[in-house]
Amino acid sequence: MAQVDYSALDDPNISTSSFYPRQGWTPTPEGVQDYIVNVGDDIGLSCRFFPYGNSAPTILFFYGNGETAIDYDSIAPMYNQIGLNFFVADYRGYGKSGGSPSFTTMLSDANTVLEAMRTSEDIVANEYVADGLRRAGQQINAGENLSEAFQNLGMFPPLVVRMLRVGESTGALDTALLNITYFYNRDVNESVDKALKLLEPTLTLVLGSVLALILFSVLTPLYDMLGQLDF
Repeated sequence: MAQVDYSALDDPNISTSSFYPRQGWTPTPEGVQDYIVNVGDDIGLSCRFFPYGNSAPTILFFYGNGETAIDYDSIAPMYNQIGLNFFVADYRGYGKSGGSPSFTTMLSDANTVLEAMRTSEDIVANEYVADGLRRAGQQINAGENLSEAFQNLGMFPPLVVRMLRVGESTGALDTALLNITYFYNRDVNESVDKALKLLEPTLTLVLGSVLALILFSVLTPLYDMLGQLDF
């Protein structure tokens, strides 16, 4: 499909009379998830997700001019009632998004948000973990740091909480998360190797028993036949 150039509409005389940015945000409602989607140039768009279920269809919604994502706190549950996830995103300069709105970025940002939403779909299939992460996000939005939020949940190992705390105190949270990933990947691999080593003798015994049963089933009739022959 050919790309349409909307840059002519980005003229200040047009854009200033077309967009009416309104800032503002509210505490995250229970069961709802807030996101910041990075659209480039260190600019993030504020988004609010009203989930119904992992297998349910998702509506990505961009509102009309003059509104913000938080205006849909009372409307989005109606979509949930008919079995739909509802994901509403702010434009640049609206809600708690950065930057300034324009026609060109409005369209390109919509594609970016869509790709981000597709990428994040079903990342957490375990409802228990998904609910825990949702509650952690609400605590972080309320002012707690990441390690405190994870510790309050009581569902993550102490090692995770300690490494997150170290990452926060040193300003290297990204490194801490990478280290957590490394340690737990190594732990999983070691556990799988140990399980396989424990299974090897059992599998050998089972396969030997099956082979012995097959040989017994084949050789027994042969011995009976040989015993009935007169030489």
